[in-house]
Amino acid sequence: MIAVSIAVEREWQIVLEYYHLTEEDCRSYPYGRFFILQLCGEDILFYLTGARKTNASAAAQYMIDHFEPWKIIVIGTCAGIDPSFRIRDIILPHRAVQVDTTVRELDRLIREDFSIEIDLSPYHFPYHTGVIGSGDKAVVVWEDCLYLKKNGISIADTESAAIAYVCERNQTACVIIRGISDFPQEIPLEEARKPDSFQIRNYLCNLPPVIETILSDYLERIIAADCSSQRLAKQERKS
Repeated sequence: MIAVSIAVEREWQIVLEYYHLTEEDCRSYPYGRFFILQLCGEDILFYLTGARKTNASAAAQYMIDHFEPWKIIVIGTCAGIDPSFRIRDIILPHRAVQVDTTVRELDRLIREDFSIEIDLSPYHFPYHTGVIGSGDKAVVVWEDCLYLKKNGISIADTESAAIAYVCERNQTACVIIRGISDFPQEIPLEEARKPDSFQIRNYLCNLPPVIETILSDYLERIIAADCSSQRLAKQERKS
């Protein structure tokens, strides 16, 4: 079984619509809902976690304990940090780091024990890659964006690196597929706080096509590649 982690309710609803499902097709668990369907001949467990690292990591551990997936795929939107990327680019990070585990004024941003390397070797098709930084604080303040960029972060979200950390501790494979919905803007804090700020409008506008692109162009290709890689590994162990 492969599990697919989705953090945000808006993204979850798009996933349900894409697979022609309703909430009646889902089951509840302590952190959200889930459903199981078959893709590429494999049982795929889709589950909603709720936003931020605590929800996402706790939900990942729950699914590992109860369903024993051999891989978790994290999908969703993210903020762009590296300006060489564009809105709606889909990124498969090769590294996931937690960016809120140190005191910024005293320490380096990245602690190696909270930094996870992601194995992308099964995927033999073109894709963007980079480093994803995850923290409970969404990247809205321009100075935060500059700080992350200075430290080599390409994109940012509030869940992925925590999920990757839990997966590594459980010896469960993990891959992340994130699409850029918005970039932080160099604007006054008063403007950034507004619920109709430019960044928020961008996020809401780009969320549906980003999730649909992940589902239509990436998810099944990645599942198929993972299943093929898993079969080869089993054959090698037998021989």
